[in-house]
Amino acid sequence: MSSVYADVIVDITNEKLDRTFQYKVPPELTGEISPGTAVQIPFGNGNRTITGYVLSVGNEPKYPQDRMKAILAVQKDAATVETKLIALAAWMRHTYGSTMIQALKTVLPVKVKARGKETREIALLADPARCEELLENYRKKNYKARIRLLNALLAQPVLPGPVVSKKLKITADTLHVMEEQGVLEIRRTSTWRNPVSDAAGRTTAGKPNEQQQAVVDGSADLGYGPARDLEAGVTGELFFETSVHMLSLPQHPLAGEAVSWEQVRKADVIAVGRESIHYISADVGGEEDFHVAHTVHHMATAFALAATGAGIALAGRFSILLARGFGLVATPVYPVLRRAMLLYRPAQQELSSPAELFVSFTQEYARRHCLDSLPDDSLTALANTAG
Repeated sequence: MSSVYADVIVDITNEKLDRTFQYKVPPELTGEISPGTAVQIPFGNGNRTITGYVLSVGNEPKYPQDRMKAILAVQKDAATVETKLIALAAWMRHTYGSTMIQALKTVLPVKVKARGKETREIALLADPARCEELLENYRKKNYKARIRLLNALLAQPVLPGPVVSKKLKITADTLHVMEEQGVLEIRRTSTWRNPVSDAAGRTTAGKPNEQQQAVVDGSADLGYGPARDLEAGVTGELFFETSVHMLSLPQHPLAGEAVSWEQVRKADVIAVGRESIHYISADVGGEEDFHVAHTVHHMATAFALAATGAGIALAGRFSILLARGFGLVATPVYPVLRRAMLLYRPAQQELSSPAELFVSFTQEYARRHCLDSLPDDSLTALANTAG
């Protein structure tokens, strides 16, 4: 039987997605490990046991086998959102031919990928005797950056991140290698602002959204998105209006003919973008915050999460057919909250002929087929026959 190896990620953040480690899969665990599986692994020179997530499994070793560590165990009680999202990314990679990293960047929640306002400290772990041995070895190999950092840590065992990166000129790769060797540890502290309480007193017109920004910086000819204050150099025109619905599994306690905003705000909400729930909260009012369980980039990712039972999604009525493909049902929320969707285009630059044709097509399509313009019985019939 050929040997099996697993690529494991230990830090599920957007900045570290390409930093994987390969481990041997013991024969007794071969049938239990697949993309998304949470595993216990020995990590670093000290071989401390940490949790990692399997990204891929194969038969080709990337390193000499005598240098490769083995997975210790499968984490049996780890049916986490992370494991489900990695499994979803693996399916996307297989179905659409993307790389695993591209798929992960699509599905991983913003709150996992982003770090908010992060402060870092570099702390010395090695004892003085080992430091002397390391320094001697570094001098023989002319590792100037490592010598510089280790001497600084011997003088001050905990150093602020900016001092290490800017004053000592130490790269992330050097820190990673020394952390793996058990010489130091990188301590990270993230400060998150409350995405809902910040919305007090705000209306749906707030910070410019990513669609506008793409038009401003020239990465897109035009954009479609929810109404926001217009950025300089961008114009916005009404594309269509939509009413906000709750999308959930049919067995969710709130699924049914109608639900109130007071009930919705107490449920686990999967928000699409950090800003979206701000505006809903501001428009709905009330003193109690929404409970945001997860924040993701894309509507499809929110629906995929909702399909695992991780919470409910809030989206326009036009998205019901997409949600139906994930096995979700739509429940109207009262009082009705409507959202304007705008077409954003450059203010001082004419669109190309293909872009103008695309605008004409989408506007005509929205006029004829926008689900928000259909009666409820027609919408229900469409949803029931979708797919």
